[in-house]
Order: sequence, then C-alpha cells, then structure tokens
Amino acid sequence: MDGVCREGRALGEECSSTLECADSRCVRGRCDAARGPYDPCEASDQCPWAHLCYEGACVPLPVSDESCDPEAFPCYIGVCRECRCELLAEGGACDADAVAIPCADGYCDEETGRCVAFLDEGEDCSDGSVCRLGLVCDESEDPPVCRPACG
Repeated sequence: MDGVCREGRALGEECSSTLECADSRCVRGRCDAARGPYDPCEASDQCPWAHLCYEGACVPLPVSDESCDPEAFPCYIGVCRECRCELLAEGGACDADAVAIPCADGYCDEETGRCVAFLDEGEDCSDGSVCRLGLVCDESEDPPVCRPACG
C-alpha cells in the first residue's frame, strides 16, 4: 500500500488483500461477497473469521466445552482434548502460532509455549507481558505499569 486512500474494489475485481475490497473480502485473488454463518460456501476462505466451510456451509468453529475434532473441526476457543474444547489453565502448554484462543485467563507466551495470566492494573509490564483487556502498558512510568486505556 502506498498510503493513499482509494475507494474499495467492487465484487469480482482482482485483489491481493481483503483491505482492497469494499464490503467484501479477497478470496483467491478476487473480491468476493462476504458470507455469514451458515451461508453456502465452497472453501473456508469464503467464510467469516472463526468459521470453516463444512458440508457446503460456513459453520462456526467450536468454543470451550463444545464438541471438536483436532483434524477436521478444531477449536476456536480452547484446545481439542478427548473431542471437547478445553481452556488451558495458567502454565498449560500451548501453541503461540495457533489461531485458537487456548488459555482460560491469559495468553500463550511465544517464548515459553505456556499460558500466562494477563497483568492487572498497576502491575509491571516492562518485560513484554500483556495487560488485561481495557488496560495498556503505560511506558511513561518507571517501570512501565498497566493502566486503564481510557481515563
């Protein structure tokens, strides 16, 4: 992108990114109509985020405590264990590169491959740890600490 605002491309026009399409998404190099849950599809890239094309329809991926299949129907929230999506506790082994949200009350640390708790307000965030939703790492403090994003 060159930093210049342009009108989005119409349905059927060529694209290399969904950002180029107006009210649609880039699928296989063309702006394609956005599909919703349970709409007809031919492939998962036509479906909304956290959905896959299953038996011709965009189906939501399972979340915590729902049925899953690690190969065919993976969890969006949790990890598939014994055909159920299960959220991992702090310290649980996770895959930081996975699209799924594996941890119950935290995030998957890229360096350790373990679930780490989000930081609360006032906690030191200088080591790159992630503040809880609604908080930001205020680097104007020494050391940096988690503060409310607004206010």
